[in-house]
Amino acid sequence: MRTYSVVLSLSVVLTVAALVTPLAQSRGSGKQPAQSHTGWSAYLGSADSAQYSALAQVNRQTVSKLEVAWTFPSGNRNFMFGPLVADGLIFVLAGANDLVALNAATGAKVWSRAHPGAVGTRGINYWRSADGKDQRLLYLASGYLNAANAKTGEPIPAFGDNGRVDLRVGLRASGLALPDLNPLQTSNPGRVFEDLFIIGLPAQGTGYDSNPGDVHAYDVRTGMLRWVFHSLPRDGEPGAETWPKDAWKNHGGVHNWSELTIDEGRAIAYVPFGTGRFDFYGGDRPGNNLYANSLVALDARTGRRLWHFQIVHHDVWDYDLPTAPRLLTIRRNGRTQDVVAQPTKQGFVFVFDRVTGQPVWPIEERAVPQSDVPGERTPPTQPFPTRPAPSRGSRSRRRTSTRICLRKSARPSGRDCAATATKACSPHPASREPSRSPVTAAARTGAVRPRIPPAANSTCCRRTCRRCSASCLPEAARQARRAQAWPRFCRARTWSA
Repeated sequence: MRTYSVVLSLSVVLTVAALVTPLAQSRGSGKQPAQSHTGWSAYLGSADSAQYSALAQVNRQTVSKLEVAWTFPSGNRNFMFGPLVADGLIFVLAGANDLVALNAATGAKVWSRAHPGAVGTRGINYWRSADGKDQRLLYLASGYLNAANAKTGEPIPAFGDNGRVDLRVGLRASGLALPDLNPLQTSNPGRVFEDLFIIGLPAQGTGYDSNPGDVHAYDVRTGMLRWVFHSLPRDGEPGAETWPKDAWKNHGGVHNWSELTIDEGRAIAYVPFGTGRFDFYGGDRPGNNLYANSLVALDARTGRRLWHFQIVHHDVWDYDLPTAPRLLTIRRNGRTQDVVAQPTKQGFVFVFDRVTGQPVWPIEERAVPQSDVPGERTPPTQPFPTRPAPSRGSRSRRRTSTRICLRKSARPSGRDCAATATKACSPHPASREPSRSPVTAAARTGAVRPRIPPAANSTCCRRTCRRCSASCLPEAARQARRAQAWPRFCRARTWSA
């Protein structure tokens, strides 16, 4: 039997105050408390996908004093679900497909609601009216958008059809003939913005026959469809020229299957889209295929496209955008700038001005190898960001990597610290950036990198290394390059630690 466990810092009373008080203080404001980062009433913590909490009660001094306060049995299965905390309740999944509300202080079950099919695996959404009297949970279950009373778990009768909305209705209303389309279930929990619930539809199936992944916004009170953004443009819309004529009628994909991010202050939704179907062949969809593999900024109130950037043209590698964009503020040329950063499967990070969509650093179109698959026509170039660089050649990056590696590596004794750290911090041999770093040079010696056998490695990786001398990594790399014998080097060399 699996359980949810909650740990409390110092005492039950202190942790309950940390979880409940910030949310209680926001009551009556009519605004979601997420932007203060003192609650967790949205997936990833807040609408900006920050995955950050400003609460300071659990810190380096108090973390060792955490104790289990209560547990709740979740059933004999695994869950990939992000619980929410709002108004003194924790919302979790348990049992078969039961949405459960627990008292945050005691772990006692307040209510439970069963579902005949799957509930969105990543999480759910919480909404509260301006006067604080109406509190709702909005989430996907069995392909339907559900609205439930957050206090009781009961469906909201006035929302859609007795508390739920069929997501296929919006697709059919736009003119698509989808007689055999199954209910549209996705792990993307969507986002609540003001009185709207925004969700990217899933592209059902992975083959050629798939629906477009349009973005829908529903009224949180009534379930009415308020606006639609066509991820696969209709004829005459911007971007339609990058597809064959009438492609929207018989092509699919281009869906936001992962997550989306909202800048609540600017009312902008940043939506990272996936690949057009089929993921690994595009002979039947010549062109760059907007808005596939694109970061698109939408007016969160109307769905109007503000700007976009396509990160992969005519994708045939399944290089869809896998994670929520991050909202950051950077200092550049003596001033601060609000930016949105989009990580990718390729290891690149594309950074844009949040409002204009202009790249913060130059993005180059570089020539790339072409496909030799019959019928395939891949683009001659693809975008490459110039910064932040994925290489490990710069001095500042080497220092950062060293600190990270030493924190995360196992803690060896003083004599073994350098060998373990050198192996952990050596750049990938495929890196082509020139560097004077001995660490980089060591990694390039020979086709096969020296390796610590398990017997010797077990000695080096027993405890976490707190710190090594400043010359540890360069000298260790030189020794390893000369000897090509990690076990002997690991045992023989001594360092201050």
